[in-house]
Amino acid sequence: MSNPTRTVAIKHSISMKLLKMVFGTYCLATVILTAVQMWIEYSRETKEVVQTLVTYQPLFEKTLSNNVWHVDLAQLDVTIHSILQLPEVVGVSILDPHNRFIARKGLIDIKERDTIAIDMVKVPETPPRFAANLFDHHFDLLAPSESGVQEKLGRVIFYSNSDIAFSRVNKLFWSIIFFASIKTLFLWVVFLYFGNRLVGKPLLNLVQETARFSMDQTGKSLRVVDGNVDEIQQLDQSFAAMEAQLRESMDSLSQGYARLDAVAAILEISSGSKPINTLFHQVLDELVNRAWLPVQNRKILGACIFLVDPNQERLVMQAHVNMPDGAIESCQHVEIGSCLCGQAFKRREMVQARNLHEKELSNRHSHSLDDNDYYAIPICSSDRSRVIGVLTGYFQSCHGRHTSDADFLGSIANALSSLIERKFAEDALKTHQDYLENMVATRTKQLAHAERLACLGTFSAGMAHEVNNPNSFIAGNIDFLKQFWMISRPILDQNKHLDPTGRVGAFLTEVDATLDGMLDGSRRISKIVDSLKAYSRGGMETDKVECRLLDPVQDAGNLLKYRIKKGFALKIDVPTTMMVICDRQQMTQVFVNLFNNAMDAMENMDITGAKQITVHAEMLDDHVWIRVKDQGPGILPGAQGKIFDPFYTSKGKTKGTGLGLSIVQGIIEDHAGQITVFSTPEKMEGAEFLIILPNRENYQKICDRRKLGRVAE
Repeated sequence: MSNPTRTVAIKHSISMKLLKMVFGTYCLATVILTAVQMWIEYSRETKEVVQTLVTYQPLFEKTLSNNVWHVDLAQLDVTIHSILQLPEVVGVSILDPHNRFIARKGLIDIKERDTIAIDMVKVPETPPRFAANLFDHHFDLLAPSESGVQEKLGRVIFYSNSDIAFSRVNKLFWSIIFFASIKTLFLWVVFLYFGNRLVGKPLLNLVQETARFSMDQTGKSLRVVDGNVDEIQQLDQSFAAMEAQLRESMDSLSQGYARLDAVAAILEISSGSKPINTLFHQVLDELVNRAWLPVQNRKILGACIFLVDPNQERLVMQAHVNMPDGAIESCQHVEIGSCLCGQAFKRREMVQARNLHEKELSNRHSHSLDDNDYYAIPICSSDRSRVIGVLTGYFQSCHGRHTSDADFLGSIANALSSLIERKFAEDALKTHQDYLENMVATRTKQLAHAERLACLGTFSAGMAHEVNNPNSFIAGNIDFLKQFWMISRPILDQNKHLDPTGRVGAFLTEVDATLDGMLDGSRRISKIVDSLKAYSRGGMETDKVECRLLDPVQDAGNLLKYRIKKGFALKIDVPTTMMVICDRQQMTQVFVNLFNNAMDAMENMDITGAKQITVHAEMLDDHVWIRVKDQGPGILPGAQGKIFDPFYTSKGKTKGTGLGLSIVQGIIEDHAGQITVFSTPEKMEGAEFLIILPNRENYQKICDRRKLGRVAE
């Protein structure tokens, strides 16, 4: 298919341009010559008008002399009026020898504006008009001859102006202009015909043939840059367009090879197993130290890579090569939407700036008073659904945005996206693998620990039984001793005076206290053994009965009394009549774990007085609300959502197993209750655990719903 012929307007052809130049020169010469000729005619006519004024002098000289001599001003005015009727006269002025005007009328030269009148002359009702550039004829006015006196009476001036001269040459001027226009028009037609025939059409055909030429595979014709040019200029533009198209094709090929080479290099680097930051640095080092854009003779002077931190909503610099020191310092963390990188991340599109000290970038980059072009390219995920980072590079400024630079960095950003996603997937897989391995190891340790606890529970139950037997024997013997002492004491009291040392009297006062202390110790041993047996035995579903809430709280206190004595204090604010449906042993385990955690948190704190643990209970909305509060440092916000997870601990592997609070939550939920924690570590107000248990009626309803749910399943 042939390309459409491009036509060139005749007014922009070379023949028209030549015609304009010649015609303009001719017109200019014609105008100048015509103006000179008209000026000559005007000057000649002006002299003729002045000569006509001279011929009027003898006609009115005698009359004017008589009027002035006899001071007949009225007749003088009539004479002046008669003179003004002449076609060449526009004004008359009569002055005395002292240059004072006697009479004047019509159009007067502006130089006489300040001339004063003689005393006998009245100012006329209609004052004369004054004008500049008037031409005149003046003559002296002498006394009449019959007076016999040769005296100068004054001076008479006849005025005329250019309008009189123009009126005489008006027709001549128009005839000159008419014939000049006819000659000019004829010359225009001649040049228009021969210029187009001999020059315009051949050049136009050459331009049209040249415009059909194409250098690319699309077959698209060359585009003329400007249509308002002649054929020669269009040929020049066509050849320039051919050269530019050829250079552009060569540039595209060179840049394409460079981009493929760059992407291949990055893919080769990304296939390594090194850490992602090391790979980033290798990629940037490859980009900066090689000339990827040979056509523009421009190379990347420096570059850096940012990845987004989703937790803090900011960009974090991961690697950089050849960046300014100030930029490295100030750009370690970049807020989303600020600076060049933050704007590229927020807009999800490339952002380019020249000189980072311009506009809103000045605050962060006041150190970078350079002359470079900076580009920030967002690194998007493979599905383009999110931005995972930003690639920033800068080139030496070329006073304009280069599409090739942006496209090149865009291809690098796409290659980096694959690298980042692959490394993230590898890191996530390794992290998950390590987590599973740690979990298996931890579970193995916990199972072994649970087995040891089970063995310890069995051993504790047997040991409690063995301890309880001799303790019962001790308690029985103490009762016997007390009965015997009650009988023996009166006898010893009556005969204590027989002891010269006085030791019997002191013995009498100490025996009662000693026996009471021994009995109290035996009871304490019995109570500890009972609590240990109850704690080690555990509970079953059938063990949930109504009991006082105070009992499991006190049981936990008794079990931990040995530790509480070491600088701690347990304050119990639980009504003695408050009842709950619970397994006493399991509920004791709940409070043991909570008390132990509280003491672990306060153990290393410097607190004046005893480190207090408070247990407070009250009935609210048919539920029992139990608060266990300590004076420790509190729980960090990031840990508050994890403390009930199995195997999560902040005490270290040697001190905590991470199962305590998980077991507590399981027991409370098994009792149809809830447990949560409140803590403000920044205020150092400790931690407070809130346990909510239902009363008898609500507990029964919950159990009924659970049974119905199990039946439905």
